[in-house]
Amino acid sequence: SFPWDDERPMKALGGPGSEVFRAQSVDSDRSLAVRLWCGTYREEVDAALARVKRASRVSHASLATVEACEPRGNAAMWIVSEYVPGPSLEAWAANGRMLPLPAVIDLVRNICLGLYAAHREGLSHHAIHPGNLLVWRQTRVDGFWLETKLLDLSLAAWMQPEWPSLAHAHFMAPETLASMLDGIDPSDEID
Repeated sequence: SFPWDDERPMKALGGPGSEVFRAQSVDSDRSLAVRLWCGTYREEVDAALARVKRASRVSHASLATVEACEPRGNAAMWIVSEYVPGPSLEAWAANGRMLPLPAVIDLVRNICLGLYAAHREGLSHHAIHPGNLLVWRQTRVDGFWLETKLLDLSLAAWMQPEWPSLAHAHFMAPETLASMLDGIDPSDEID
């Protein structure tokens, strides 16, 4: 049984490497993000399910909450998470907007606190870049402030040596790039 109303049509949101849809919750009128993630074999899906279940235990205001997951066939699964309606930080900044330095410091601090919560559960993200940060609140009080949520923690890598994606290598810590042959240190995300 899915936690979203499968009688209502889902709206495609896109997303790299998988299909992402906006759906309505069964028990409320709240929107959810529903991702269809496809692996290549059952063991890969089982490992991903374990990561998603671990990610669902992580709770922090700077992380999009993972709410549920369910296998679909032999090599796929649904991942249900909090829907964040705002644009990505990348799209927000593409319009030439800039934050004042105190707002940038606060934004980075909150992301680091969210990563710390994930690290306590043995998860590391390895894909922190402006496209994975959604702006969910903008405030104007003595300057301009943004609050963002980091997406895709459910697909985050385990804290084990493995090769991260190089699609956004220019956002990686130099220590991560240097340690790719020796394994990845989770603290590379926040150093």
